[in-house]
Amino acid sequence: MHNLDNILCDVKDKFNQCAVLAALVNTRNFNLTMYDEVARSFSAFTPLRSSPVEVASLPLGFRICAGKTLLLYRRDRSRGKNISEPSDIFDVLRYCGEKVAENVSGKKGEHLAEFVELVRKLKVYENIVWTYQLNPPFKNLLGDPSLEADMVKVKSDSSPVLYFMREKKKVYELHFGFCQEVLELLEPLTVFYESVAEKILVTYQHNRMVLEKIGELVAPWKAAKALKSF
Repeated sequence: MHNLDNILCDVKDKFNQCAVLAALVNTRNFNLTMYDEVARSFSAFTPLRSSPVEVASLPLGFRICAGKTLLLYRRDRSRGKNISEPSDIFDVLRYCGEKVAENVSGKKGEHLAEFVELVRKLKVYENIVWTYQLNPPFKNLLGDPSLEADMVKVKSDSSPVLYFMREKKKVYELHFGFCQEVLELLEPLTVFYESVAEKILVTYQHNRMVLEKIGELVAPWKAAKALKSF
């Protein structure tokens, strides 16, 4: 009985460690945090200019303009829509940020050009896809006799979710939890999550240095904007 207790404790410890890893290595969360930080920093430069000017044209009649902030227009409409989603701001700055900076006057435009260069040095966290062949296949997934899987897939941008596949088609989507299916996969899952953590750390360290430079660059503009708000 004592040995059984030790085995159960060991399993619980391994499960808890893997569960923590599964939650931590979600690359989507790392990207969202980076986009938010870039968007907040970019807001220090707004308003960019008083009247909108086109900086890029897109398919289907859309165009990007720099006004008080970034704007998205349809060619058949006279009013633009603010580009406010952090991921969209990040993408626009990387796509045509230098054109935005060219249309902002004075020192603000110069510093905005430097800001765009730094944003382009940031690395997006890669969505790493892992697949694991189930041999023998898993039958009766979560007690359902109609569900059978021959492979499991995990994507780092939704790291706690396990996709059970059969003949390359998804048959079940399972959130990481204390169940037989997850327990049987603890060792390979832990190896995968640890490998993702190593890659995240390299990208994070690189991005942190770039974001610190961004912080230093925008600090005077944030301070000036804060003073104007009083």
